[in-house]
Amino acid sequence: MKALKYILIFIAVIVFVILGAVTYINVKGIPTYPYEEHSFTVDSDSAKVALGYELSLANCSHCHSPLDDESLEGRHCLDFGPAFGTVYSANITQHPTAGIGGWTDSEIATFVRTGLRKDGSFAPPYMPKFPLMADEDIEAIIAYLRSDHPSVQPSDHVSPPSEPSFLVKALCNFVIKPLPYPDAPIPKPAKSDKVAYGKYLATAQLGCFHCHSADFTTVDVLVPGNSPGYFGGGNTIYDHNGDIHLSSNITMDETGIAHYSAQDLLTLLTAGVKPDQSVANIGMPRYPMLDQEDADAILAFLKTVPKIENEVAVAE
Repeated sequence: MKALKYILIFIAVIVFVILGAVTYINVKGIPTYPYEEHSFTVDSDSAKVALGYELSLANCSHCHSPLDDESLEGRHCLDFGPAFGTVYSANITQHPTAGIGGWTDSEIATFVRTGLRKDGSFAPPYMPKFPLMADEDIEAIIAYLRSDHPSVQPSDHVSPPSEPSFLVKALCNFVIKPLPYPDAPIPKPAKSDKVAYGKYLATAQLGCFHCHSADFTTVDVLVPGNSPGYFGGGNTIYDHNGDIHLSSNITMDETGIAHYSAQDLLTLLTAGVKPDQSVANIGMPRYPMLDQEDADAILAFLKTVPKIENEVAVAE
């Protein structure tokens, strides 16, 4: 009887600790951090704005634009699924208060790279970070956000605050922290180095590994190659209707894209059409700005990625 008493006490203590931890995390929410200023200024020109617009189509519009409008005023995002909570993307137009019109170049660059806002708040994992993106691409995005393009003109739309799930809160308290700001300029690889340039496109610029690795919660954004299931697919993807899909295996395994040519890859990336003429699910962004040289480079890089045998089924 005495042994049973001690066991019950031990179980009660464990339950108490777990309940206490859950309550603490739910009440605390996502931590804040000290904000460090970084020097980053942009000299804008038409070429930078054009490139920034293309990069925005690839990385920003998919979440920040309403489904029937190009404006980057934010929306309710069903794309992340219930595991991440209720997610609203921010207004990133030039509105001085509802948007980011009051942000400096360095504040935007810091947020894009580290996930940290100037008030010390941290963007949860459903906001992609781009710590490896080249300076010239960061400059181009900011030049576009400052431009006279209709999609970034001030909108007074105010997105409701997101309601992160317990999983997101726990990850942000114990696993996911603000990323380090680069301590040196980041150059873009030359297009003549196909593998390096393709790796840059697929990891640093377009972030393909985020969706095409095993799970969003385990990707390594600083060392993408350390992400479990790197480019092997099978990650659960929600489209903007809230429907479930699984990301494709895009390694050079027979269960992946071993049979793809560079032209096949370009058609998939730009138009969403596979070699068998089927259409990729709407959860996969299209990248109309890519050309044959880009597809050649991405394919050359993917040929260096370790093959993963993973026959991805269609999610029901």
